[in-house]
Amino acid sequence: MTESKYSKTLTVLSFLRQDGGVTIGELMQALECSRSTVERIFQNLEACHYKLKKEWCPDDDHRILRWSLTKEGLLAQPGAAHLY
Repeated sequence: MTESKYSKTLTVLSFLRQDGGVTIGELMQALECSRSTVERIFQNLEACHYKLKKEWCPDDDHRILRWSLTKEGLLAQPGAAHLY
């Protein structure tokens, strides 16, 4: 994994750990990347056994999903070798 990919993955993890989670749109804006890049990062995290959960955002008529880590996912700390 390049330094840029690793950095983006750590940024996504920090957003996922926030109370209330994060939307894909918020991550796209923060990382200045495409939706498919965010989805690939999610897939890599799940492959590393992070447990992601998604919930409808109650303030937006249930049209936007907010992503976060489950409680078990919060306990894990990634190593560079795990985030390829």
